[in-house]
Amino acid sequence: MKKIACLSSLLVLFALAIIPQLQAQVHTYYMEPTVITNEAIPQLVQDWFTAKLSGDFEEMATYMADDFQVFGTDEQAMNKEAYINLWKGYYAENESQGIQSGGYFAVSFDEGEMAGDWVVYTGQATWTPKGGNQVVSWFCQMVKVENQKIVLSYHFQDNLPIMMQMGFSLQPPAQAANN
Repeated sequence: MKKIACLSSLLVLFALAIIPQLQAQVHTYYMEPTVITNEAIPQLVQDWFTAKLSGDFEEMATYMADDFQVFGTDEQAMNKEAYINLWKGYYAENESQGIQSGGYFAVSFDEGEMAGDWVVYTGQATWTPKGGNQVVSWFCQMVKVENQKIVLSYHFQDNLPIMMQMGFSLQPPAQAANN
């Protein structure tokens, strides 16, 4: 019983010492959004999605700023040329692709790191690899628009179900090492 009490005390001390330090590393603040009522901004992003999903890469490029960057599609940020090439690869490797369901909202922030006009799309992306079965994945893409061009995008998707749908299995490290 003494060991349990001692262990509990250590855990409490650990929590009291570490948690404030972890919380101190979080540098976020509330940003008051303004809903964008100008439909041209979300329409621009919708047209960009349509171009990239249909394989019209010249059209896709017209919506992107020269200094475009995207995060979340690779370990590093990708520039305009690399992102278009990524989509050329997707289009070449798949029989079909699209957005099965979803929606968007558009907001603007007046100040802070995210100042500007943003369109956030979320939904279910689908694609069928050549000779394979359809893959379905939830995604969220946050797109920043400046001067009628897309300058920045953050892409998030649920990769584990994608891998499982493509036939990969998740194994604990000990089992994976033995295979």
